[in-house]
Amino acid sequence: MNRCRPTFPALVDVCFVSLALCTATLAAPAAVPLAAQDGGASRPDVRHLEVASHDVVRYHALPESHLDVLTEKTGLFSFFGHDHLIRADEFQGTVDYSRSSPEHSSVAFTVQSAGVRVLTPADSADLADIQRDMEAKVLRPTEFPTIDFRSTSVAPIEGGVRVLGELTLVGVVQEVAVDLALDQSGTDLRAVGEFTTRLRDFGIEPPTAAAGTVKVKNEVLFRLDVRLAPAGDPRLGPG
Repeated sequence: MNRCRPTFPALVDVCFVSLALCTATLAAPAAVPLAAQDGGASRPDVRHLEVASHDVVRYHALPESHLDVLTEKTGLFSFFGHDHLIRADEFQGTVDYSRSSPEHSSVAFTVQSAGVRVLTPADSADLADIQRDMEAKVLRPTEFPTIDFRSTSVAPIEGGVRVLGELTLVGVVQEVAVDLALDQSGTDLRAVGEFTTRLRDFGIEPPTAAAGTVKVKNEVLFRLDVRLAPAGDPRLGPG
C-alpha cells in the first residue's frame, strides 16, 4: 500500500502558514477592560458612591453658641462659698453631620481661654479676684490660648449621638464622652449636651479659699449649647 509523501513545495507552504499565524497572534493587542475603553464613564467609582451616600453636611457654630462650666464648692465652711457658672463665648465649632449615617459624623470645637468669664455670683464683691485667680492659677491663657475638643468616634443614640473624643485643657489631653441631643430646624442644627471631668486629670489643683476651708470640687460639669448653620450661611460672616 502506497503512502502519500508530501512534496518539498507543500512543506514550504505549511511553514509559511504557521509562521503567519504566530506573527498575527503576537501582534494582536491585549484585551482592554471595558472601563478603560470608555474612560471609565460606564463604570461608576463604587468608593465615591459609598462616600456620597453618607450625605455629610458641614455645619459651623453661630455666634450665640457657648460652653458653660459649672463648679461646686466643698470643704468645712463651703456654705460660706459660692458655686460658680463660668462661660466661654469665644467659641468656634464645626460639625460634619450625616443624618442617614451618624457614625460618619465628626465634631470639633475650640474655645479661646482668654474669653472665659466667671458669671456668678454676679453680686460678689470678689468677682474680679475670682476671675483673676481662674486665669492665673487654672487656665493660664497666655501659655495655653485655647481649649480644644476633637471627636474620635460618633455613634447614634435616641434623639442624637454619643461622641467620644479628646479634650485638651492646659496642654493635657483626656478622653471624654458626651451625649448630644440634636435638633434640626430648617437648615440649622442645634447640639446640646454635657459631660463631667476632673480638674486633677488635667494637672489642675482645685482652687481653695479661707485657708483651705472652702474649695472647688475636683469634678466640674461642662455644658454645650451649640447653634449651627450650614457652610455658606450669611450669618457665619466672611471666610
